[in-house]
Amino acid sequence: DALLPFAREAFDKGDRYDKSLALDLLGRIEPAANRDELLAALDSNHRSLRVRAVKALGTLRDPSLAPQFAHIVAKDEDPDLRVFAIRALA
Repeated sequence: DALLPFAREAFDKGDRYDKSLALDLLGRIEPAANRDELLAALDSNHRSLRVRAVKALGTLRDPSLAPQFAHIVAKDEDPDLRVFAIRALA
């Protein structure tokens, strides 16, 4: 938990590599508390951020996230990302 403030700062101010590492921490330590950052990462142009976000958000088992996952399944060209979204929908 002591790393969360540093991870949030890296996500807010860092480059895509910093953001990827930050999402790993945010998604593993406390994904529910970091939902805003994870949702923001879904809109990234960078695959690494989107994959980490979908995987972490999928652990929440939150039905309100179904539209985001369904959009990924229907529109995203990345097959891995679609698989993670399908798993999250299940």
